[in-house]
Amino acid sequence: MSNDWQQAWRRLQIRLVATLTLLIVVLVATSWGFWVTMIAQERQAHVAEQVKNALTQAAELLANGGWLYEGATPFPPLLVWQGLPPPGSQVQPLRDPWPETLPGIGAPVAWVSAEQEGVTVLLPDGRPLSATLLLPPPPSREGMGWALLALLVVAAGSGALAYWGLRQVMQPLLSAISVVAQGTVAANDDAAAHGGVPRHRGATAATIAWLEAQIERLVRERTLLISGIAHDLRTPLARLRLRAELLPEDEVRQGIVRDLDELTYLADQANAYLHSLAPPLAVECHDLVQWLKTRYGDWPAVTLVVPPSAPLATDFGLLARLMDNLVENGLAHAQRVWISLAPESNEWVVQVDDDGPGIPEAERERVFAPFVRLDAARSREAGRGVGLGLAIVRNLAERLGDGLVLSESPYGGLQVRIRLRQLRVPNDPASLSQSGGSRA
Repeated sequence: MSNDWQQAWRRLQIRLVATLTLLIVVLVATSWGFWVTMIAQERQAHVAEQVKNALTQAAELLANGGWLYEGATPFPPLLVWQGLPPPGSQVQPLRDPWPETLPGIGAPVAWVSAEQEGVTVLLPDGRPLSATLLLPPPPSREGMGWALLALLVVAAGSGALAYWGLRQVMQPLLSAISVVAQGTVAANDDAAAHGGVPRHRGATAATIAWLEAQIERLVRERTLLISGIAHDLRTPLARLRLRAELLPEDEVRQGIVRDLDELTYLADQANAYLHSLAPPLAVECHDLVQWLKTRYGDWPAVTLVVPPSAPLATDFGLLARLMDNLVENGLAHAQRVWISLAPESNEWVVQVDDDGPGIPEAERERVFAPFVRLDAARSREAGRGVGLGLAIVRNLAERLGDGLVLSESPYGGLQVRIRLRQLRVPNDPASLSQSGGSRA
């Protein structure tokens, strides 16, 4: 192998390991953050209920003459005494876990003294009742720092393990490339020595065939791995959503639910992108015009400009995913969308136009890369897209036709042009010519 190939391979290793490490860090950090937040919320609610019950019981006991001795008395999780706060205490606003009101007792007053936090209430007969918490404080910054250090160690170990695994998986591929390169040089030398006809063509072809099989296996295993991760994420996300439903209605819960929605949407989009790379075909022959009218005819913001009929043999399930992505993407950035249809040779050309801000010409190729978003230039509102919509559309367009082209729309926005091929219906060799024989 040449130095250029070795350098390219090292760069690929670094990128793959860095991507996998970043993914692990994000997933671990997100799960850890959700866990810490929910544990803190549950602890806070539990302690607040305990404090309220303890204060009520202590006040009832003192009011009924049941105080057994002078001084402090433990009422878990409180230490309660009859009297005022310690000297030098400073009043502070009420906050959890101190209740704002108690039945039959004066309004509580929170205070802080040294490292203690407490509350004082007035009984119906005017006597003061004070209490401090006996619970250990929540995790300190030092504990959070150790948790962060553990997260970094996990990320570093995962990256090292990924690097080792990648080398083990790719070593046969590198050996095969080396064999092919040596075989090609030997074949060229042999051809030069025997009148331009290589004598070892069979060995080189067998090596290339083996190499192609290894590449196909590697791509298939990578796709299954990422698809499995995206699919299996749904179970912990569902558990987190169920636990979030148990939290009190407040801004923290709303934020957690929004983050869970975004993670679920990201997993679904990643799974959809992987399935768009090489989806199986289920070809049927239908009238494309009637199909478009049935699917989008009742959309008030969509205008159809189509001929009377357009017979087409294709996978209409994949076509629905392709068109839905285009139409919903257009309506997310514009007011109206136009779908037009025109014949070209033995194919049909579908154009989707909108009146939005469009995409700058310099960015039209970059938007097809996964996870690339141009919200600053295109979106009217901040959406929850993850930058996979156009990547999915291009994969499906290449599967059903000759790809797609982005250009400026006559309506001022973006125009997407797709050429759909006539595919062969299974068990019907004549379907291709029949479906392309009539044109409106």
